[in-house]
Amino acid sequence: MTGLGAFLRGVDGRVADPAGPGDQGDPATRRGALVPPGAPGFAACLEPGVRDLVLAVLDAWDCLTYSSCEGHPGGGGRSPAPCEIGILPRDDEERHSIERRARRLAASFASASVELLYETTPLTSPVGSHPAVQLVFWPKDGWDSYFARLSGAVAEARRCLS
Repeated sequence: MTGLGAFLRGVDGRVADPAGPGDQGDPATRRGALVPPGAPGFAACLEPGVRDLVLAVLDAWDCLTYSSCEGHPGGGGRSPAPCEIGILPRDDEERHSIERRARRLAASFASASVELLYETTPLTSPVGSHPAVQLVFWPKDGWDSYFARLSGAVAEARRCLS
């Protein structure tokens, strides 16, 4: 895996003014601003339902996130969106480390209605693709009870990190 810098320069997105108000994205398009985790105001750009977990993952795993979503019920022709965090490894060694940590986190996570999954998928930009690791909170019993129990599941995952 090479070329992370070139890949990041080619990502199709808008970079938020880190000194400006938080931009938590648009659930309708599932797109938001690109804000580096070290930028002032980064935490304000995260959706409240996933903010503490993203910050805990960044702290515990010393990694880069490129995406997060607190989950949205859908409606208006949109399908529901699960809560998720996208992690962009700097190199193959870090990718393997993140995959091991994600596997351990998923194994230690216990929720009756929400499953914590992880997968490595390519993230694409106009200059190519780069492997990314996704942490996804997925409903075990359908979407009806998912959102009522999601905040407890996210809090449980955060506890499992410590």
